[in-house]
Amino acid sequence: MKINLLKTNLEPLYGYINISPHATPDQKDIAAGDILSLDHILDAGEAEELLALDIIDFIPYNLIDHVLSGWISKLAHKGEMVVGGVETYSLCKAFAAGSIELAHFNGLVFGDGSTPWSQKKFIYGMDFLKTCFVQKGLKLLDIKISNLRYSIRAQRP
Repeated sequence: MKINLLKTNLEPLYGYINISPHATPDQKDIAAGDILSLDHILDAGEAEELLALDIIDFIPYNLIDHVLSGWISKLAHKGEMVVGGVETYSLCKAFAAGSIELAHFNGLVFGDGSTPWSQKKFIYGMDFLKTCFVQKGLKLLDIKISNLRYSIRAQRP
């Protein structure tokens, strides 16, 4: 089973179970559900892939360890998880160099503020997540940085 977690970008992926807490009944390809706990969708070890590309910065700091542990527990052995967020070093470097506007910088750091759920809770840097994944026993497969964002692909042994 492949899972795609959505928060602000509600573009479903074909071949995945797309889950968002903000799905509406007219969005047939997106299931409404809690993205912090996947207990309502998956049993332990069921997911072959879990995508959370625009989710991590919306999770409060006091919940991050619990949420990541829960997501990892849903992965099958050899299952992969891809998590992405704002790459803080590149963002600060771009802002200091004047290559991005203040409004763009603020949108990446704080969210766009257009809805109550579009406010980011914490910016988890790439190094923080790499350390979390390794401490939780995942094997890091791939790390990409593009357009001030990172993604980390990790595998459960």
